[in-house]
Amino acid sequence: MDHSIAIFRKILLLFCSHFSQNSEKSAQLLADADWQGLCLVMHSLKAQARGIGGTLLAQMAETMEHKLRQGDVIYAKSAFPLLLLQWERTRAHAAILAEMLPESEEEPASDTVQSLTEQAVHALENNLWLNAREAVEALQKQDSQNPRYEEILQLIEQFAFKEALAVLQNGGDTA
Repeated sequence: MDHSIAIFRKILLLFCSHFSQNSEKSAQLLADADWQGLCLVMHSLKAQARGIGGTLLAQMAETMEHKLRQGDVIYAKSAFPLLLLQWERTRAHAAILAEMLPESEEEPASDTVQSLTEQAVHALENNLWLNAREAVEALQKQDSQNPRYEEILQLIEQFAFKEALAVLQNGGDTA
């Protein structure tokens, strides 16, 4: 997904939109004793669930697939209702998550200098190297003419968080 929230949202929505059709098909395959067909659906479900972070559902589908390949029909008949319940729960959670995610990758309104500075201070106070670097780089983009951001970034690279914080907060004056 290349770290794209919008693509992840689309995958969640796709998972949700196919739930009824796929779950009904699975139930029909079980009723028809089409173990090979059900095994294929479970294989696909396992991959889909992993793709959206549905770990428990993926594990259940994997177990069902494994048991079907072994010919354990009793397990399949007994475990299917529980798998179906988890599938519905995963679908419901995926739908909620999809609603919360943005539809596109548009950047949110640019952070203010104050907000970015607060993020940088927090990161530096807590020795969070990557977060500090990202916040200071964002500050540098906002004010590319200010040479202190380059100095702060160099201090961060040296893990000199206290010194970087001092430069950020008061231009380097530690008195």
